[in-house]
Amino acid sequence: MMRYSFFIVLVSTIVNCYGVFENNCGGGPADIVFVLDSSSSIWRPDYHKQLEFAKNLTSEFDVGSEKTRIGVLTFSDTHQLHFNLDQNLDESRAMAAIMKTPYLTGVTNTADALLYLGEHMFSAKTGSRPNAKHIAVVITDGESQNPKATKIAADEAKKKGIQIFAIGVGDSADQDELEAIASTPSENFVFRVATYTALNSIQKSVSHRTCEVTKAPTTTQTTTTTTERPITACGGKPADVFFLLDSSSSIELPDFYKQKNFVKNVVNLFDIGAKKTRVGVSTFSYEYEPHISLAEYDTKSDLLTAIENTPYLSGGTNTGDAIMNIRENVFMGGSARRDVGHVLIVLTDGLSKIPETTKMEAMKAKAEGIYIFAIGIGDNIDIDELRSISSEPNNNYMFQVDSFDALESIRDTLAIRSCEVPVSDEPDICPVYIDTDVLFVFDSVGMRRASSKTVLSFINEVTRTFETKSSYVTTSILSSNCIEADIPFTADFRTEIVNLINSESSEFTKLIKRMRVEGFSKQRGGRASARHVAVLFIDDTLDSESFLEIQRARFRNMNLFVVAIGDRVNLEQARLMCGGGSNLLVVPDYQQLMKMSKQFSINMCEATKSKNKVPTTIATKQTTESSVKISTKAVPTTTIATKQTTESSVKISTKAVPTTTIATKQTTESPVKISTKTVPTTTFAIKPTSEVLPVDYDIPSSKLE
Repeated sequence: MMRYSFFIVLVSTIVNCYGVFENNCGGGPADIVFVLDSSSSIWRPDYHKQLEFAKNLTSEFDVGSEKTRIGVLTFSDTHQLHFNLDQNLDESRAMAAIMKTPYLTGVTNTADALLYLGEHMFSAKTGSRPNAKHIAVVITDGESQNPKATKIAADEAKKKGIQIFAIGVGDSADQDELEAIASTPSENFVFRVATYTALNSIQKSVSHRTCEVTKAPTTTQTTTTTTERPITACGGKPADVFFLLDSSSSIELPDFYKQKNFVKNVVNLFDIGAKKTRVGVSTFSYEYEPHISLAEYDTKSDLLTAIENTPYLSGGTNTGDAIMNIRENVFMGGSARRDVGHVLIVLTDGLSKIPETTKMEAMKAKAEGIYIFAIGIGDNIDIDELRSISSEPNNNYMFQVDSFDALESIRDTLAIRSCEVPVSDEPDICPVYIDTDVLFVFDSVGMRRASSKTVLSFINEVTRTFETKSSYVTTSILSSNCIEADIPFTADFRTEIVNLINSESSEFTKLIKRMRVEGFSKQRGGRASARHVAVLFIDDTLDSESFLEIQRARFRNMNLFVVAIGDRVNLEQARLMCGGGSNLLVVPDYQQLMKMSKQFSINMCEATKSKNKVPTTIATKQTTESSVKISTKAVPTTTIATKQTTESSVKISTKAVPTTTIATKQTTESPVKISTKTVPTTTFAIKPTSEVLPVDYDIPSSKLE
């Protein structure tokens, strides 16, 4: 009897340790999201086993509104939200909802799911709580479609404090990618099983590790002003305030906590809200590290919690790079509001890595209407650099304190002065008072659907800067359709299909020809009297025929801008298309496109406001006699050079000419006539010269059709 009783006690202990310990975990509240592979490589019976595993794991937790919340996200070609964290707030409903998760099929686009996870699943709008641990459990049976993008998306999610478990099923799951997805150390966050049936063998281990995450301590510091009321100096005036915190190795961890505590105390004095004051936070050391975006938190409590969770980096003091990133990605990247004051508060305890770069980047930021407060802490501060960072007058925007403890002494003054920053005087609308037709051109077939939507969003943002209430500026879009492969019943089918297969012209070439021939036509609403501006989006090197079509287009009355996206574009080719300078916008990838919209709007505004026409350059070489007649209106600046010429006569009659480059070689007489209207002419007699002006692109006259 004694032996039997002992056996019962032993079994009870095992169940208590491994069977129901999660319900008595002792950890804090947790928000857990399952990210489940639903690609075609998973058979439906195995997919069902994956759902069973997620359901059984859920049963290990104490599910409830104030305890553990569950969400589910699946992925194949793209992500598919099944339910958010605030939808099934008891165990039975959550488990039932998991088993109803539909099977998708498709490729393994893990990156898209992780991107959505990081940006949406743990936000307040989807039921996530700032005081809960944020945990994701990713299950997959193969390598993702884009491993590089998957790693980037996982890194972004982890930067936001999301703890990620990665579970690989079968031989096709890539170990390196699993480790890239998972949090560290990988031995705690990465699991491998041979089959979906074997998932049950790791259920207890995964729940145990998840429990440990919920028990992990959150670093806290006592906030000295938790009950402060918002300061009255703002008078309800909204502002976008961004804190840039030094997280280099010269700052010890306790002092970094004091720096965060100071930021929380300043923020506590603001009236936080989507239409009031918004706050963002980033850190820097060797590299810039974004943490809280301006639009991320609408409530003060959520914002204060997020500031508390700002991670410490360590490393060098690359202040200039950090200021550049904030200028480009925050205040010029579209996330800051245009009708409020733009404030940047920089805290640092030492001289920056490259002082000249820091000075230059601060100057650029201030030129964009950003008001910079510079706070120097300790004895290692360079006063001259602090002055160069801060706005003027320096005595209003520059502070120096002896230690991190002394930061509290400037709290109220900093908050009040931040409220007093004026709204940037940069105009929201580009003032255009000349008839202008703007045509946006992109290949919707060559681009992926997501990329096309990004381009459309970019166009929408750019065109908002033009005054649309007047009739001066009109806008249009020209994009390619599906391949023209219509063959009627009456045609010789075999001949026509072979002709289509052997067609040398690409769809992009046809698109450019449409831009040249009909883009600004009357049939499409174009105005003959208006200036023509075309914006061409490219993401690859063009073939010779497409490039030639663009050169032909330059002989039209057209100011061409080129937006070159990605590393497959031939930049030299792109420069030749549009002339380079402000007419060329180079973007690293589609994800960065929206961040460049403000700069491109400025470039377009300047070009659209300008009344100057595009210069025309004509060069003639080794010519006994050359006669060139160009019919124009509002004669542009014309430069003409001849070499080894006995006599040259150039007649220019006026009617709006684009940038034109014409070269004639080894001819006794080469007349080139481009005329649309008979008008009085002006004749220039040109003496021989040994100087030949550069020609952008040499096209035989036979090609100028």
